[in-house]
Amino acid sequence: MLASYNERENLPALIDSFAGLGLPPYEVIVVDDGSTDGTRDYLRSALASNPRIRAVFNDCKQTLTVAHLHGIALARGKFVIIMDSDRQHPSEGVPRLLAQLRSGADIAVGSRYVPGGSTGGRAPLRGIISRTAVLFARCYIPEARPITDPISGFFGFRRVLFRPYDDRYRGYETLMFVLVMSRGRSIVEIPYAFQPRYAGTSQITQNLSFVRVFLSQLVYTTLFRLDLRRIDRASRFAASRAERTHAESSSP
Repeated sequence: MLASYNERENLPALIDSFAGLGLPPYEVIVVDDGSTDGTRDYLRSALASNPRIRAVFNDCKQTLTVAHLHGIALARGKFVIIMDSDRQHPSEGVPRLLAQLRSGADIAVGSRYVPGGSTGGRAPLRGIISRTAVLFARCYIPEARPITDPISGFFGFRRVLFRPYDDRYRGYETLMFVLVMSRGRSIVEIPYAFQPRYAGTSQITQNLSFVRVFLSQLVYTTLFRLDLRRIDRASRFAASRAERTHAESSSP
């Protein structure tokens, strides 16, 4: 699943690369948030010629968490793999994530920080901000603590575990929401090397604006975690009440 905004120079090569990976039957879902550089023209043409491609066209730019929410809602496969459309996530990592999921993992995360992974040649300030975001995520989100890269944008999961979140919860780190959904399920990490952007400019600027949005998302993720706990308690209560009612009605 890919979210795009003005990725005309990157998206075709990325989608074409999937065909050479030896994947089982798959679909490519692209959520485009109002591109103006020809990305939409490419997608409309690809939709007509490639039955594997499905697309969502939003009217304006949104954050990644909302775009991913829209795309996941369309997914029909057993597994969902999310990656950036700017080719900074290597497509050859997709079969490795899929292999972990097919072997029993509930969530498979591409990590820059496990042995064999790499952050690439990013600027020092971006590295400091990213590492600080990892630290905050692991401090404030209990489900993020077992892994090294809880803000990775390259990951996969079993679609059955996905719990839709409120589309007002905006941000960049969809994985944080998915980790909250895991509730003790199996999570594995695989190493990958973060690549330089092939063309265009980053849509997620690692500066003070990113920090503001990220801190907001920590709040959103915490609220979502509380929502899930409340929903689960209500479900258990309803199931227990139904069981008692059934037992009482069955009594002589």
